[in-house]
Amino acid sequence: MGLLVQSWFVQRRYASNARRLWLSSLALCLPWLAAMWLGLNVIRFYTYNGAIEHVGTQMNVYGAVIRIQYGLQWCALVLAVVVGIWAILEFAHFVAMRVSAR
Repeated sequence: MGLLVQSWFVQRRYASNARRLWLSSLALCLPWLAAMWLGLNVIRFYTYNGAIEHVGTQMNVYGAVIRIQYGLQWCALVLAVVVGIWAILEFAHFVAMRVSAR
């Protein structure tokens, strides 16, 4: 997590405009979401008890972690699509500016 925060500060220093800063910030959210998912996976592993049939506090924690991970997966998917489309548009804008300059 600390490396991601440090990367954001470096990107903030070198971003040419606010639009590119937002793009890099959103792109840095993807590894953060992956780290959160993996951290929750540890909790999921240690709260699983195959002998208990959905009764008790541990299964409630286990079920909550599963639901949170499912939500994180969808957030990461939507974020990846948005960042991907935005990056393609930025690249197209860059190419158009280079072609029009000639």
